[in-house]
Amino acid sequence: MPKPYSDYLRQKALDCYKECRNKSKTYAFFKIARTTLVDWIQLENLKGNANRPYPEKAGRPYKIKDLKVFKSFVETTTFTQPNDIVSLFENNFGYSIS
Repeated sequence: MPKPYSDYLRQKALDCYKECRNKSKTYAFFKIARTTLVDWIQLENLKGNANRPYPEKAGRPYKIKDLKVFKSFVETTTFTQPNDIVSLFENNFGYSIS
């Protein structure tokens, strides 16, 4: 999946379009697809801005259910190797994280 355009580029392209009112010049100048510019214009009309939607949580789901509790557990538990804390955590909280 390609990297999304930055919010800065989106805003600059929309500002340019608002100033010149010419989609062809705008997408050629910024080297973006015409449909991309049209999508940004529609998004700005609907939401008030064309910023990227940020997902709450992307990627794989966490094995650890409460990260704050895990952080305090790691800070208060003494261990010598990272592998040691896995078994200590599983014994203490009752579910597998490996």
